[in-house]
Amino acid sequence: MIATLAVTVTTLSAQGGSQRSGGAAAGTRLIVRAISNAGQPVTDLKASEISIRTDGKPREIVNLELVSAASAGAAAPAATAAASVLPPPFATNSASAPAAGGGREFLILLDDDGVGAGREEPVRVAVAQLMSQAAPTDRFGLIGTRGRNLEVPSTTQHEGVKGALAKFVGGGSASETSADMVCRAKRGLQTLTAALRTSTIGRTIVLISPGLPASPSNSQPVGRASADNIQPTELCQIRSTDFDELSTAAAGSPANVFVLHYPEGLASAANLSAAQQGLENITGSISGEFLRLGGGTEASLGRIARETSSYYIATLDDAPGAVRRVDARVSRADVRLSARPGGAAAAPAGATAKAGSPRDMMRVATMFRDVPIRAAGFVSRQPGTNELKVVTLFEPEDPSAKLTAAMVGLFDEKGTLKAQWTAQAAELGRLPLVAALTAVPGKYRMRVAASDASGNGGTTDYDLTVQLSEAAPVKLSDMLLGVGQGGFSPKLAFTSADAAVIGFIEVYGVGKDAKLETTFEIIKPSGEVLGSGQGTVGAGPGEDARIAYGGFGIATLEPGDYTMRATINVDGKQTGIATRTLRKLK
Repeated sequence: MIATLAVTVTTLSAQGGSQRSGGAAAGTRLIVRAISNAGQPVTDLKASEISIRTDGKPREIVNLELVSAASAGAAAPAATAAASVLPPPFATNSASAPAAGGGREFLILLDDDGVGAGREEPVRVAVAQLMSQAAPTDRFGLIGTRGRNLEVPSTTQHEGVKGALAKFVGGGSASETSADMVCRAKRGLQTLTAALRTSTIGRTIVLISPGLPASPSNSQPVGRASADNIQPTELCQIRSTDFDELSTAAAGSPANVFVLHYPEGLASAANLSAAQQGLENITGSISGEFLRLGGGTEASLGRIARETSSYYIATLDDAPGAVRRVDARVSRADVRLSARPGGAAAAPAGATAKAGSPRDMMRVATMFRDVPIRAAGFVSRQPGTNELKVVTLFEPEDPSAKLTAAMVGLFDEKGTLKAQWTAQAAELGRLPLVAALTAVPGKYRMRVAASDASGNGGTTDYDLTVQLSEAAPVKLSDMLLGVGQGGFSPKLAFTSADAAVIGFIEVYGVGKDAKLETTFEIIKPSGEVLGSGQGTVGAGPGEDARIAYGGFGIATLEPGDYTMRATINVDGKQTGIATRTLRKLK
């Protein structure tokens, strides 16, 4: 079923909050924050007052731009097509851009497995207080360290995060052993590393935890209790490489991090000292700010909204090589300065940087940007095995670009390559390229590497949880978006040349006599439903599997991001929801 969607989307110009000094030039960009001794942002710095060294070498600031967020009392401007508040539909190696109109993003990382049951309220109060000091244009997102059990994509609709927290029940227990805590810390490190790695300019990460006993010296196997004995497990080792990955992700991330220690949330008081020390270790390794959370109304929480209300984007003179260390100083005596990478500025005309083969690029963590590519991963069931299927879609952002080689790899939480795929010559001419891999459930980093005939290379990393979505009594695959041209053809991005978009999901565990129904909707970032229609259900891959699909005409949609949502009903009862961000480029 393809429903016809006829809408008119009004586009208003965004209200910018930036000031420029100097002329734009190619080179490294830094996110520079200046805070006075009184705890207030400093918004009148000049480039001549700041000195920058990268890897020990002095650099010239050729452009200094102030980005200011709107005040909490300001009215929210109408969103433009380019000002997305939805989760990105794909990963890209294009340089990060600041949030439209100076808007901020607050990503709440909640150690929901560590907060004891009945101790959740101060967390809700603290987040609500932060929201009360934020602007209407600021986005809030929520991720729990337990995985998909607690997750709200970043949005200006703050009530969505409050609603999820209202239902949140802490998983902490008074019987939590030190071994259990280390396993919890391992998940926390992985979640934080992924959030740092995927951050763009304007994001502030707020980690809330009763404590994580994480130390780079915890490299020994940790025992996990069974009914009869304690057996060592590799899963919960915290190695020095885990901290290396975290520190590397932080050093290359434009996000700043506040760590809120909520000691009263820890149900197992005997582990309090180790839990606090570990959280302090994490804060130090990422150059974050450590705050204490008690009842949730502390005045110190005001620092988060205040200190993130403005920042500078400093563009440096061009210099070869990747930046590994940044030292920033200011000539004013009463100002504290910090600097983080902000991505690359536009490269000068004719500049080229040769990368190795896709196999060479797969072996290193360096981000190669000479071939801009976009990529995303989608999880579905793999019949006859305990592994799941990971379908990877990727393509060059320039449709005229010709790829000559490409690889996809899945790296597990230890950084081990667990699965890989290499494109055959005949596959390189079809866009998007489609790679199929399999992996056991878990968290992975999916890396895509590709090169063109000139030897230029591009890579992008996509953090992926290989897991089916629970919609008891059934389970769901990830949603794929595409077009119906002689059958379903998946796509990553859409244009006015696409008459319609189709959402496609697989549903597993459907009983023989069960009645499965689906409703598909296309929704604006504001929450306004632009179209709704009954989906079509058909036979799927296996006796208990069904496919469900539905679509909408998109010719009248303005460029921008929208949500495609599928609601799943079994025997008349809603059991689950699947969503995917739809991006229309032009």
